[in-house]
Amino acid sequence: QPFHFTFDERGRLWVAQSRQYPFPAGLEMVSRDKYYRAHYDTIPTAPPNHTPGADRITVHEDTDGDGFYDLHKTFVDGLNLANSAIRGYGGVWIMHTPHLMFYPDANGDDIPDGPPEVKLTGFGFEDTHSISNGLTWGPDGWLYGGQGSTCSCRVTRPGVDAPDAEGVYFEGCMVWRYHPKTKAFEIFAEGGGNTYGLEFDAEGRLFSGHNGGDTRGWHFVQGGFYQMQGVNPGKFGPPRNPYAFGELPMMSTSDRIVRFSHIAAFVEGTALPDSYQGQLFAIDPLHNEVIAARRLKLGSTFSTLDQGVVVKSSDPAFRPIHIANAPDGSIVVSDMYEYYIAHGQHYQNQIDRMTGRIYRIAGKDSTLLTDLNLADKTDSELLQFLGHPNKWHRQTAIRLLGERKNTSVFNELRRAVTEGRGLLALNALWALHQAGGLDPVTAQIAIQHPDTDVRRWTIRALGDEYGIHRNLGLPGARQHAVDLPSDVMATLKEQALKETDAETRSQMASTARRLTWSQGLELIHALLQHDEDLDDKYIPMLCWWFFEAHLPERAESVVEFFEGANLWEHSLVKEHILSRISRRLAVDGKRQNLLLLARLIRSAPEKESVSALLDGYEQAFRGRSIPTIPDELAKVLEGLNISSLVLRLRQNDANAYQEAAAIILNPEAPTSERILYTRILGEIQHPNATTVLLHLALQDPSIGLKKTALIALSSFEDVRIAEKIAEQLPTLPAEARTSALTLLTSRKDWTALL
Repeated sequence: QPFHFTFDERGRLWVAQSRQYPFPAGLEMVSRDKYYRAHYDTIPTAPPNHTPGADRITVHEDTDGDGFYDLHKTFVDGLNLANSAIRGYGGVWIMHTPHLMFYPDANGDDIPDGPPEVKLTGFGFEDTHSISNGLTWGPDGWLYGGQGSTCSCRVTRPGVDAPDAEGVYFEGCMVWRYHPKTKAFEIFAEGGGNTYGLEFDAEGRLFSGHNGGDTRGWHFVQGGFYQMQGVNPGKFGPPRNPYAFGELPMMSTSDRIVRFSHIAAFVEGTALPDSYQGQLFAIDPLHNEVIAARRLKLGSTFSTLDQGVVVKSSDPAFRPIHIANAPDGSIVVSDMYEYYIAHGQHYQNQIDRMTGRIYRIAGKDSTLLTDLNLADKTDSELLQFLGHPNKWHRQTAIRLLGERKNTSVFNELRRAVTEGRGLLALNALWALHQAGGLDPVTAQIAIQHPDTDVRRWTIRALGDEYGIHRNLGLPGARQHAVDLPSDVMATLKEQALKETDAETRSQMASTARRLTWSQGLELIHALLQHDEDLDDKYIPMLCWWFFEAHLPERAESVVEFFEGANLWEHSLVKEHILSRISRRLAVDGKRQNLLLLARLIRSAPEKESVSALLDGYEQAFRGRSIPTIPDELAKVLEGLNISSLVLRLRQNDANAYQEAAAIILNPEAPTSERILYTRILGEIQHPNATTVLLHLALQDPSIGLKKTALIALSSFEDVRIAEKIAEQLPTLPAEARTSALTLLTSRKDWTALL
């Protein structure tokens, strides 16, 4: 079961043979739900004090340069739920659920120098097909991993966190990262599609696949809250941050994509034809194929366009499960080789753990590279690989330079950053950042670099180096943030005002959340003036999440900012920010925040801004009545001559019900309005509403209104509702009958009538 593989600095292949999957060794299952999430009788301990399993980490080498691996070693075996391994920092990192382990091997003889160190613990293993996985080094020097849809975690750092630390909790899909030097751990992005495997492209963007259809995957940005795979709260749990008020989407496509593209690798190797360079090779284990796709720029993210099948097998057991660029310039694919790829069948033991294979994809007339041992290169020699056309050479040279931290090459790296262009400048920046040599002077120059990728990554590096390592979006987890040097911040703010690249502006918004309130606010102030980002898929939400990260603690400061910022005329503010701030201030119904909302409404200079604030106010109470509000807010609303029937209904205005009932019963009124007010009558449980709602449910010809009325009636306890619906059930149109049955089965005594 070659679930995952990586390549070390000597060009050798490291394979995680996950032969213990799907059941952990030595544990007894106590229960399992319908989503295959299991509970076990105990938590597995880390090696060597563990129950041995069948998993092993093996090393494979091509000693004679003929393109085939002929030397095979086992680095460690007897593991239990180990699914990925990667070398770095003098040893081997292994995802051994529930632990991230580090086996020291300083001399590189492939024999552990001692027992493993547990760097992180607390990863969940409820559903072993979606456990934490996919270890890969980011260009920033962090170790990245993913978690799938039906697992949870509560991660702590043994030896760093207090023994009774609560840890970082998360339920469902996400991407996490860990810094081997600072020992910082954080959730990088939330959501996704049963994340299994991660991929960085040449410019350092992070991607993963999806186990659903309609997309080739997800483009993850720092601090993003993404659509959680599926919409079933019983399966994926509640949102970790209920105040996100939105989410980032998966990559769009004009193609019809069937389920599912498990993961993809970007072709960046010399053994593939030029026509494929930069394309995604997406693996589809359900349909036994590898598909090529192009990315198309879409503001700060991408859409994709399929280019056809690259590999197709008529063998139904061909199940590609991992893919990556190889040191020799080819693409390598691991094949789980199973007649059943669904975990349901695997849990029924319909699985063969001994049939996995690994393949190479290369051009017919290509030449495989043979200079694959970068471990023996000097630092000066490694510098020559920073512009190499082969992705593995570049990334490995960056990592080694970062690990060695040799200051003698800093000046050359700085020159490459400030004077170089393209991949050379970008990779020199990464190496310099990893080695700790990104000084303020170089950063100021790089913030204004002619290459957008260098600008974007300089800003990202500054946020990581000076900013906070916190669990963004988790209330109570915020820590002290460090200011950027004042001259660097001045340059960054100046660049933000004139920045022409949407991706760079997106990163600025992500970085703002990692800075102190004052510096982050300066950066966001500049970004909110870019009206061209009005319809961007990412930037408006990332800007809103800056404010959300400081609410409600800094609610007064937020209001003061808008009172004096002169941003009201900007479309991004009016369309995306004001309504969400209003909603956040109102949603908890706290007097102090409602008074601040009154101030904000009073300061709004024109109708569109007021409408946006009122819209957020309405959204805050969707599904419920508006509680008693402070006199100050009531006077503001009265002074505006508010005519919003929605607001007045939720405030239990004496005349609002009669107006709403008249619209609902008027067949000439717009159907959308009639449905809206029908829904609200049920949400606020107006005592006089049942007569109107029963009339709609039983007599109105509109199916949409019938269904809405039946749903609204389920909010009321009057048994006469059930009696009338049960009596008329045979005469209801078939399209409305499901809603009627749902109503009648919502209470025990009503069900008896049915």
